[in-house]
Amino acid sequence: MTNLMEMAQTVRETAGWSREGKSDGDWVEFEVADLPPFRLVQKGQRLAAFTADLGAWPDGESEADELARRLGRLASGAFNSRRSILSVASGRYGLHLPFDPSQLELEEVPKICASFLNDLEWWFKNREANLV
Repeated sequence: MTNLMEMAQTVRETAGWSREGKSDGDWVEFEVADLPPFRLVQKGQRLAAFTADLGAWPDGESEADELARRLGRLASGAFNSRRSILSVASGRYGLHLPFDPSQLELEEVPKICASFLNDLEWWFKNREANLV
């Protein structure tokens, strides 16, 4: 079984990051220049995910509706080319890429991380480009 710290260490070494991520035992947080911090989390043996917070969900109804429309247009255009999932919870919205670590070799986790970072960069740039 692959555990969280083994996955985090493999990601860090493969990426060539010298600094270890922050951790609390349930997650490891990484920082990459020009992107929001992101986390690797693991819940049990069969569920892990890369996650990132993209910002606060607006309190006002019209602002929330406008943001939902913009993000929906982006999501529909990216549906076939992006594996990560955009979600809204607890007044925030973010990006997630879940995977089953029990079905992977440890060496595959950095590839999943690279895919997530590619998606995160795309969402982060397009989200900002579409906010007026």
